[in-house]
Amino acid sequence: MSLNSSATSSGRPATLPATTCAYLERSLALLARERPENFRRFCAALRGLRVHIQVDDERFTVVGDGLSARVQAGARGEAVAEFTVRRSALLEVIDGRRTLAEALARGELGVRGPLPRLHELRAALLAYVHGAVRCRAFPALLERYREMQ
Repeated sequence: MSLNSSATSSGRPATLPATTCAYLERSLALLARERPENFRRFCAALRGLRVHIQVDDERFTVVGDGLSARVQAGARGEAVAEFTVRRSALLEVIDGRRTLAEALARGELGVRGPLPRLHELRAALLAYVHGAVRCRAFPALLERYREMQ
């Protein structure tokens, strides 16, 4: 993951490709800059883990080494867990209009992996979310993600 993403003079991120992968990469860069403790917790929870994520038809991989996290386009390498989600359901969860359990029950979210690894990934997700809600730049990035076609 590149933590040297550029921004416009308004402080908004420069043009991003229209992919969830790119937005996740940018959000991790913002988390590292604005909430470094949460970023450290996120990376520590991902230590040695590789996760495949599919949002609608887009597939990408998140890899952690304990100190950093990389987001790579495509499903690369053997993953310890796989997540599939509809983009619309992801936004519903982010907005608090649906829980993760509801998305699972409706078939809009799929999770595969051994329970101990899923527990570690839950810790990473909590570190990410707890930091994200405290980052000043996240609302603008989320708004741009919503506008993505």
